[in-house]
Amino acid sequence: MVIVRGSLHDHISLSLKGQRGFLLNSVVDPGEDTALAPDWDWQELEEEALDLLKRMLRVDTTNPPGNEALIIDEILEPLLRREGLEPVVLRKKEGRSNLVVRLSGDGSEAPLLLHGHVDVVAADPARWSHPPFDAVEAEGCIWGRGAIDMKQTVAMQITTLLALHRARVPLSRDLIVAVFADEEMGSALGSIWLAETHPELLRAEYALGEAGAYSVHFGGKRFYPIMVAEKGFVWLELTARGEPGHGSMPSRDNAVLRLARAADALGRRPLRFEATPPMKAFVGALADGLGGPKGAIVRSLLKPIPFRALGRALFPDARTADAFSAMLHDTAAPTMLGAGIKVNQIPSEASAHIDCRTLPGQTTQGLIDLVRRRVGSDIEIEVVAEGAPVHIDGSDPLLDAMKGAIASLDPGGIAVTNLISGFTDAKPLAALGARTYGFSPLVLPEGISFAAMFHGDDERIPVGGFRKGLRVFLELVREFCGE
Repeated sequence: MVIVRGSLHDHISLSLKGQRGFLLNSVVDPGEDTALAPDWDWQELEEEALDLLKRMLRVDTTNPPGNEALIIDEILEPLLRREGLEPVVLRKKEGRSNLVVRLSGDGSEAPLLLHGHVDVVAADPARWSHPPFDAVEAEGCIWGRGAIDMKQTVAMQITTLLALHRARVPLSRDLIVAVFADEEMGSALGSIWLAETHPELLRAEYALGEAGAYSVHFGGKRFYPIMVAEKGFVWLELTARGEPGHGSMPSRDNAVLRLARAADALGRRPLRFEATPPMKAFVGALADGLGGPKGAIVRSLLKPIPFRALGRALFPDARTADAFSAMLHDTAAPTMLGAGIKVNQIPSEASAHIDCRTLPGQTTQGLIDLVRRRVGSDIEIEVVAEGAPVHIDGSDPLLDAMKGAIASLDPGGIAVTNLISGFTDAKPLAALGARTYGFSPLVLPEGISFAAMFHGDDERIPVGGFRKGLRVFLELVREFCGE
C-alpha cells in the first residue's frame, strides 16, 4: 500500500506564497525582490533550529520499527504547511513516512537537493549519562540519539529552506529538501523506494547529506572532511551445519564451533588493504596540512606495512583509529549470531550475519571471494542485501563553495575531501545522476570524537558548534542557489 498526501502533479513547482520574513532584522515586503543577502536575525534563526532539533530528538524513532511518521507527519509537514509550502508525503508502509518539499528557482541552473533521515539506531539508557530521548541540554551540548546521526542536519536543512522562503530570496535553481525513513536499516522504505517509484521528486544535479564538514583534531591542526565517497555494503548470512546431539556428549562436528571459527577468522583482521583514489587525496591533504616529518609519516600510511606498524599510534583514540583503518580496507564485522533452542541440545545448524563494507572499485563477487578464503568451503554464504560504493571524482563549483564555507567557519581549519566507511542515502541519489556530498558543518571541541558518537553512547552536539554550522550552511545554500 502506498499512501500519498500532497498533489504529485504540483510537486515540481511548489508554492512560494507564505508569511513575511519575520526572521529578518528588517521585514521583507512580500512583493519585493531581495537579490542582496538578507540581513538574517541569526539569534532567532538559531533558536528556531535548536527548538526543532530538540523536538525531533524527543521522538523515539529507533529503527526498527522506525515510526518516522511521528516526526514527518506530526512535526515537519505541519510546520511547512503553516509557512505556505506544499510538502509531498509518501510512505510504502504505515508509519514509515518520507517527505519532499521544493522551492522553485528560475530554472537557469539544475536543482540542489538537501537530504537527511530521521530514523536512528537503538540506544541503551543504562549506558548514557542522560536519557537518550530527552534532549537534555547540559555541559554546553544537547544530548540525544540522533544528535549527530542525523537530526541536527535535518534541522539545519529545514531551517535553511524556511529562511530562504520567508525572505523570498530569488533562486537560480530549485532547492529540494527530502527527509527519508529507514536509512539505518538499508533505506528500502526510504530513499531507495522513493528513487524507484518517484524519481522525478529527487532528481538534482547536486545533493548534500550527512557525514561531512565536522572538525577533526589531528596533529595539532583542525581538519574538516567533506564526504566525496562512501563504501559499499554487502550484508551476508553465514550458515554452518553439523551433527545434532546431546549436550552431554560433545562432538567435533559441531555447527556452533564451526560458525565461531568462521566468525573469528573474519573479525580478527580486515579483509583487504587498498589506498583508493579518494583516500590518496584525503591522506595527501592531511600530510600537506601537517607538513614536515609529521606529514611524511601520515603519507606513509597509504602503504600497508607502515600502516600496520604506525596506524593506531598516530590517532588520539581507538575509535578514530578504527575509522581510519576502515577507510583503507574491505571489512567484515560479525554482528548477529543464532543457534540452538535448548542448552542441552547441540544444534544441527548455526548462523551469523556479517556486515561487510567494500571500497570503491570492489564488487560483491570480489568481496564474497575474500570471505570464502577466510571461512573455508564448508560454510554457506548468502547475500542478504547490497549497495555499491559511491565516489565523486574531480572538482565542481559546489565542492569549491564548500571549501570556501569551511574557511569562513574556521579560518584556521583545513578542508579535505574524504571517504566514509558507512553508507548513506547518497547511493540511490547518485544512481539518479546527482553529485552527492556529505556536508553538515559542525565545530567539535577537542576531546569530543565524531567517530565515537556515531551510533555510540552519549551522542551529543555542542550548541555553539551547531549555531556556527547553521550560519555557514544557510549562507552556502543561499549563495549557491541564489541568482
